[in-house]
Amino acid sequence: MNGAWAGYSAACTDSDDTLGLPSYVVLDVLLTKSFRGQGLGRHLAPLLAQSLPRQSHILLGAVHADNHGARTAALAAGRHDLGGWLLKPL
Repeated sequence: MNGAWAGYSAACTDSDDTLGLPSYVVLDVLLTKSFRGQGLGRHLAPLLAQSLPRQSHILLGAVHADNHGARTAALAAGRHDLGGWLLKPL
């Protein structure tokens, strides 16, 4: 951003997490510390989706419940909570 490295995002299609859907799975989304807290996070998922070659695919991803910044950014970007995984120790 303005010549400075602000972060990155990555997605793949060859994952068991696609659940059989024509989709990309978000692997990572990161903003460097100097760019956090400025409302930029909400733009990352839409920019990632626009940059992927198969526009007919959906974008799947999970946000950890304890990651307040990522949850806030996801909701601001228009993402909806469609459920999730509940992990319990055996």
